[in-house]
Amino acid sequence: MIPNNTFVTLSVDVTNNKLFNLDPNARVELVVTPISDGSVEVKKEVQENKFIFNSYSSNISERFRLKIIQDSEKQKEVDFKVTSIKVTFKGTEYNITQDIYKYFGETTPSITVMVKKFTLR
Repeated sequence: MIPNNTFVTLSVDVTNNKLFNLDPNARVELVVTPISDGSVEVKKEVQENKFIFNSYSSNISERFRLKIIQDSEKQKEVDFKVTSIKVTFKGTEYNITQDIYKYFGETTPSITVMVKKFTLR
């Protein structure tokens, strides 16, 4: 749970780099989408929600600012999900948008963050 209008850091780790052993010029781009019912504003410090890995990277972190925009709401959930994967391998691009969980060991790659308005007295 994080306070309203603050930042959360999302990290993605590479635990299997076999792709880069096969092609050192390979590139993997994960598109992570924050999903809410529209009552939470999500802003990333950089413009796009992409985590880009190559043979030199094993961990990437990005910061998102979360703000509840409806006055009546006291707390809301935001789900961060991998919604697309783009792999560049031996000069060819592959785009994956369906059944993404299959590429993560049958686990849906997502994290839920609860944003809450706190009152200090």
